[in-house]
Order: sequence, then C-alpha cells, then structure tokens
Amino acid sequence: MNIHKNYNSLIHFFQIIMLCIAVSGYGCKSINPSSVQDNKKKITIGQKTHAANNEKPVDYYAEIQKDIERHKKKYPTVSYLTTVGIGGSEKKAITHAVGEISNIFESQVNSNAREYLRSIDTSAGNISYKQVYESIVKIRSSVKIKGLQTIKTWRNKDTGRYYAFVVLEKKNVIDQWLNDLNHIEILMNKENYALNHTKCNIFKITPIKKLFKLWSKKVVIHSRLSVVGHITNYSHDAMHMKKIANWIPTIKSSTLIFIDIKDDIQKIISSNIANVLTQNGYALAMNRLKAEIIIHGYVISRQVNQSNRNWNFAKVVVTLKGVDNCSTKQFFAVQLESKKGHISYDQAVHKALHSVSEKLNHSIKDFFYL
Repeated sequence: MNIHKNYNSLIHFFQIIMLCIAVSGYGCKSINPSSVQDNKKKITIGQKTHAANNEKPVDYYAEIQKDIERHKKKYPTVSYLTTVGIGGSEKKAITHAVGEISNIFESQVNSNAREYLRSIDTSAGNISYKQVYESIVKIRSSVKIKGLQTIKTWRNKDTGRYYAFVVLEKKNVIDQWLNDLNHIEILMNKENYALNHTKCNIFKITPIKKLFKLWSKKVVIHSRLSVVGHITNYSHDAMHMKKIANWIPTIKSSTLIFIDIKDDIQKIISSNIANVLTQNGYALAMNRLKAEIIIHGYVISRQVNQSNRNWNFAKVVVTLKGVDNCSTKQFFAVQLESKKGHISYDQAVHKALHSVSEKLNHSIKDFFYL
C-alpha cells in the first residue's frame, strides 16, 4: 500500500518537472523581480508607440489658414490691402498673390474708364471712345503696382502647395499717386496752353492727342486711389476734356487739305490718302489756294535686276511732306518704299504701289487720327 502511494507521488513529481520544462523550455527557475520591471517598461513603451501611431495627423491646411487669419489681424483693411496666393512653388504663390492685387485695381480701372469716357462721348463723331479706352488699358497694363510686400510664405506638407501672404500699405501708394497726379497736371497745363495759343488748326492736333493721353493716365490713377479708399473729385477734368472733344469736329472740317503728288500712277497714292482723311472727318480742298494744308510729294518707280529671268521686279519710293499754309511750317514728312515682282513689269509696279500705299495709310492715320 505504501509502495503504491510512493509510486503515485513519484509520478506526480515527474509530471511537475515535465510541465516546467514544457513551459520554460529550459526548466523551472526562479523569477527575477527586475525582469518583471523590464517587462513592464517594454509594455509601457509599446503602448506609447501604438498610441503615437494612432494620433490624429496634423492638418497643415488648417494650421496655415489659422496663421493667415492671425496675419490679417496684424494688417487691417483700413490701412492695408491684403491677398493670399497659392502655387506649386514659393515664387508662383507670390506671383499669384501679386496678380490678385493687380486684378482688384484693373477691375476698378475698367469700370471707371467706361464711366469717364461716357462723360465725354457725344454723338458728334468726335473723339474715339475705343481709342481712348484702349489707351487707358495700355497704360493700366504697363504700370506696375509698387510697394507690395511679401510678409510670409507657407508650405502644406500634405499637398506640397505653397501659400504667400502679400500686403500693400495704402498710405505709401496714396502719397506716390498724388505726386504722379500733380506731375500730370503740370504737363496738361502746358499742353492746354499750346492748344489755346496755336492759331493754325493742324498744330492743335499734337496737344489734343497729348491731352487725351495724359487724361487717360489720370483716369487710371484716380481709379486706383478709389480702390485704396482715397476718393478724389475731378469732374472738372471730364468737363474740360468734353469741351475739347466737342471742338475736334470743327477743327477737322475747317482744315481744308489739298493733295498734290507728282507721277502718281493712276492716282493710287492720292486716292488712298484722300479716303483716309475724309473717313476721319477732314475736308479736301479743290485747289491749292483755298487749302490750309498741302500734302505734296512724288512717286519714283524703277526696275530692279534680279537673278530670276522669268520675273520683272519693280521698286516704288514715295516721298511726302505736309506744309501748313497758315505758318508755312512743315508738320509732316515720310518716305516709304516697296519692292514687288511679276511677269509683267507694269503689274510689278502696280503691286509695289499698292503695298507702299498701305504702309502710307498707317503713317497718315497715326498723325491725323483724332
């Protein structure tokens, strides 16, 4: 009986040993308290790493927008114009921001230009609405806004896009543009004086053109000033320019022009000049004595030797001068030429005449067009 009991105890002892070997791989051993602490540390670090991996990602766009709003508060609209540009690079973002401010000004200039031009436009067929408007647009696009500052740029790390915060201090540009207006006013007074003290009609054309160009610049500057909150009253300018505009048809119709061109084959040059002048409101004189203006000159045509034996080439040279009978002063001079080829020499001359005539039309328009 005791033998059986001892046998069972021995079996139970060996089972405990085998269990220890199975669990530890090496056998049963005592547990070191420091290893428990190490395990606790490893678990804690693992938990933190896991938590870090599960953290909410940074919203770079939201952070940038918050910073932009903070900057806007630093640069209030009372004293600054502000804009934000976005682009694939820092340079493009800045360029876009600058463009946005320019667009604000251009939009206002376009609106004001139409309003001011309507104030001088009449049904008398005088000053060309389109011509002055295009002049204003040209001036507007050629003048850059000075004083723009790039305050800060950002990069969205998620998208790679850049943001730029650009400002324009109103006070600086107001001072600058008011000085520009004063300078233009001086130049306009000079041209007004020339216009009012010139007896001969033909010499009124140049100061009138300059006055409208200067006035166009004033429209641009006044419009820009209104964008930055500096409203100026210059209705007297519009009234004065309307007076000049109403004066233009009288100047044109009373300026009798006589055209006298020697050797003008089939009157091609003379006819084209006459058409350009009459279409622009000028009157033609039937003889030299009644004319206030005389456009005279000559046409020379000659054959040009070329290596092509099957074709004939002609060169035509036109020389013109404009003289004012009132003062006997020359006010206009031009020399143009053209070379054309054809099987027939006469046809080559004809083609060259038409070609040089088209060039001449542009020169006549440039001077006489109002």
